[in-house]
Amino acid sequence: MTSRVAARWVFFSLLFFGPVAVSQVWLGAPVYVQNATDEARVQEPVASGLCFPAGNNYIDPNLDFELVDGNGNSVPVQFKVLSRWWGPRDDASFATKWALIEFLADVPANGTGVYFLRQGTRAQGNLSYQTLPGEIVVSTGAADFSVDTTQFTLLKDVQVGGVSVTGGPGGLIVHDVNGTSIDSVLTETLWEEQGDVRAVLRQKGSIGSLGLNFTVRYTFWTGRTDVKVDFRLENNNANGELPYLGSSIGHAWFEDLTLVLHGTDTGADVQLSDGIRDTNGGSWTLEQDYTSPNDALHMLTGFQLRESGPNINSVQQDARADGTVALRGAGSSLAVSVDRFWQNFPKGFSAAGDMLAVDLWPAFGNGPEFGGQWGLPSGPVTDPLSLDYYRFEGGRWKTVTLNLDFRQGVFSAAELTHRAKALEKPLMALWSPEYYSKSFAFGTLLAERRNWNKVSNNRYERMLDVLARDDAADNQPSLGQIGLPGFRERGGTYGGRQMYGWENFGDLAWGDGFCSNHYDLVWGVLVNYPRTADYSFFDIGRDLVSHRRDYDQNHTQDPSAQRRGGQYYEKGYWHGNYGAPAPSHTWVHGLLVWYVLTGDEGAYEAAKEVGEFVARMHPESWDGWWGSRIPGWQIEVLLNLYLYLGESTYLSTAQQAMGNYEQKEQASGGAGYVLNPGWTSNPHAQTWMHCIMFNTLGKYHLMTGDPSVLPLMGRMADWIVNQVVLEVPTGPPSARTTGKVWGRYAPGWHQDPSVHHQWVTIESLSYAALCLHDNAYMMLARSLWESVTRYHQESPNNGSPHNYNDASTFSPIAFRMMQYPNAETKVMSNVALWGQVFMAADAIWDNTF
Repeated sequence: MTSRVAARWVFFSLLFFGPVAVSQVWLGAPVYVQNATDEARVQEPVASGLCFPAGNNYIDPNLDFELVDGNGNSVPVQFKVLSRWWGPRDDASFATKWALIEFLADVPANGTGVYFLRQGTRAQGNLSYQTLPGEIVVSTGAADFSVDTTQFTLLKDVQVGGVSVTGGPGGLIVHDVNGTSIDSVLTETLWEEQGDVRAVLRQKGSIGSLGLNFTVRYTFWTGRTDVKVDFRLENNNANGELPYLGSSIGHAWFEDLTLVLHGTDTGADVQLSDGIRDTNGGSWTLEQDYTSPNDALHMLTGFQLRESGPNINSVQQDARADGTVALRGAGSSLAVSVDRFWQNFPKGFSAAGDMLAVDLWPAFGNGPEFGGQWGLPSGPVTDPLSLDYYRFEGGRWKTVTLNLDFRQGVFSAAELTHRAKALEKPLMALWSPEYYSKSFAFGTLLAERRNWNKVSNNRYERMLDVLARDDAADNQPSLGQIGLPGFRERGGTYGGRQMYGWENFGDLAWGDGFCSNHYDLVWGVLVNYPRTADYSFFDIGRDLVSHRRDYDQNHTQDPSAQRRGGQYYEKGYWHGNYGAPAPSHTWVHGLLVWYVLTGDEGAYEAAKEVGEFVARMHPESWDGWWGSRIPGWQIEVLLNLYLYLGESTYLSTAQQAMGNYEQKEQASGGAGYVLNPGWTSNPHAQTWMHCIMFNTLGKYHLMTGDPSVLPLMGRMADWIVNQVVLEVPTGPPSARTTGKVWGRYAPGWHQDPSVHHQWVTIESLSYAALCLHDNAYMMLARSLWESVTRYHQESPNNGSPHNYNDASTFSPIAFRMMQYPNAETKVMSNVALWGQVFMAADAIWDNTF
């Protein structure tokens, strides 16, 4: 395929989404439902985002489609529009881009269920509703749930078969540092979704003198006796300890926070997945805590499980509970499962009489034990209250997901085990990976996984795999096979770093504290789920995105906090405490992908906050200081927000920012770069930052077809080729040098040769080939790619030739690498971020896309 034909293929097939094959292949194509557990799933919920092709005329998929199983039987189904092509999700004049498909599926153990979407009249579910004075009643056909609208009671009543299986309203119990019980006040109840298959009811409230708030989402399904509850604790006050984050400190300290349910039997027993506790209504507790690991490289051994009750007094080391417990009464039972229970220690359950308490922040815990803006975990604690109580900083969120189930009769041990597994690994539905690569629904070029028949591309696929699986890593001497999961379990680079706990889980440690999922590691992991259909990417990705959504972003609503809505900076042992959120370190694409894959409204809310943050940073007025990545990342954020949320202000601001950048480039001489005057003794450009800006321009051009950016891209591409690329691999494959690029540039001056920065440079060359229709850019990108995928851990000072045919000479593939100790999170997030466009371009050039 010629370069011009290749570019036109991208332009017309992806920009305008015109080919009939792309538009029609999905209709009638299989919808695959994945079950990642070892137990069969029968009539269990599926809520997954599916993308629809551009050019469709489907405004409300509920009016156009039915879902059938493999036998052709119509299945009750419901859709919720999440995103529209080039317009806001609530504007019905725009076609559907992403919609949440919602239904109950049957899937074999460790297997896949196959369903088909086709035009027709959908089968409906049995959900119905009553709005009564002071309550809303949701009837699923299997149970009736009553939710109080005057005060927060969790659930006011639940009936199964017309009989109450709860002993009265539940509630929220919170104690302050003085042990005083703090009342909660309900401030809002509204429907986020109200259908006949699935419904989501949202409640908001405040927790009195603590200054905390909460959001609760209840998800009901047709034909089921359980309800999913997402409880989000919020501190909407200012942080106040960091610059630009408010004029006063708005942290909250408290002793405990517990959700409470009541059964119908004051003499109830407790049941776990390993058996029944004959408590007969006596006091019982289960405490998931952490002490000290056996050694610094085996962090899981530090978990401790304590249980006490009538004739029970047990302490188990290296023990982790599955987070499921049932209150077993004479006539009815209720069961509670807490997602990621032990991972977010401390957690607990307690029971007495007819009460079952879910200790989300139990009284035996505390922290995080804060050591100050510049502190180390080994240093003195500067917040003495955090030694005894929970410290919940201004601007933070934390969400806990629970499943509550009710029945007449009892749950078996096997049923409780099943509940824990089902909550830990929810069913997910996907199109085939090939469709995602053709749809451009993620706003960037992607190529589905395949056997590439190329050493370089297959190695890159394995580099991505280590983000989700240890078995994809090479077995390194003295280290073993370490992917991202193993990196977390071993305690980081050298061990001993705690990546579990309610404030840590989902973030990763590196040399400067915690990384706050920098360089959009969330995107780098999650996007590989639809492009590979490998559930492990979804599984690890949801841990990362939960932290990114809740704890790695400043959510304060205090108008004095200029940097509110930004992602916390990548440095600091208490998740961004080193400095305020910065436009150079805020990303949003991972949040948006999670939103369209799952319908998570929390991710939607967080993404909107990021947009407001960027607007306050005014990228259209960037002054040219401190590197081109500052406008580059901000424009990237705006383009991604426009692609998924469809609001035109995002696009117009991005266009203004690009115009401003070109003015700065012209003022620097019009040679494709902007010198940073912040380096007063030697104003220069950091080359990789310019590549970030260039990649944003390339994305914009493929997205819109706007030719106005092409002259600027041409000048920047020439500069990259002539001044950034230091060494192109030369010699025969058996004795070939490795590629290198310069890290810093000023006219007549270069510094910092780099192997690693080839990744972002290759992405720039790939965009240059696609947008500027020049085959030479692609050939150069391929040459560097063949080098960096084999020798990504090579020292830039090594000029010796290598045997590109000898796999024993290649750099090991692993998350814990030898060349970049304590920088693994940055290196691997960069690798994941800056390879997808090349892979797609390479396939286009080979006519195999």
